[in-house]
Amino acid sequence: MATINAAECFGLKEQGAIAPGYKADFLLLDDLDSVIIHSVFKDGNLMVQNNRLLNFPADEKEVIDDGLKRSVHFHEITEEDFAIPLKTEFANIIEITPNSLITKHSIESVTLNHNGLFQFSEHVDHLKLAVIERHHMTKRMGLGIVKGLGLKSGAIATTVAHDSHNLIIAGTNDQDMLLAAKEIKKCRVD
Repeated sequence: MATINAAECFGLKEQGAIAPGYKADFLLLDDLDSVIIHSVFKDGNLMVQNNRLLNFPADEKEVIDDGLKRSVHFHEITEEDFAIPLKTEFANIIEITPNSLITKHSIESVTLNHNGLFQFSEHVDHLKLAVIERHHMTKRMGLGIVKGLGLKSGAIATTVAHDSHNLIIAGTNDQDMLLAAKEIKKCRVD
């Protein structure tokens, strides 16, 4: 469901499913716990089986659909856009569960500055989290607090995030979060 919905959303008509007529890239595992790869398929063709390369792809240039190029578009943002004002020292927290897609909700005491704005805390692993809509320039941006990433300094950003693939940034400070957003915007396929 995750692959077909994303493929349909982005108009990738021959991708997103393991079915006749689809270009499926997938692998088969012997064991989920030890992740032993049995077979690898590329575009629906068996490429590797039992650690043996069966078909080596020709040196052909990969053609990337124009709709996938330069796809990160969002409004001008500043460090101030990352401010999280709070009326109390208690806040909703998104808590990451290691090796799981499932997160937990908790309410915890957080660090505030003298203006009542949330501040990063390395001691309890509270980071800022921002989600910026990056497809249609809607200027939508959500902010929150995440726990469990273990980031001690800087910021990380990605647009690989099912189901919407918006820009997600987690960081210890607004300056690095802004820098991460700008760097992701520069990354593009020409």
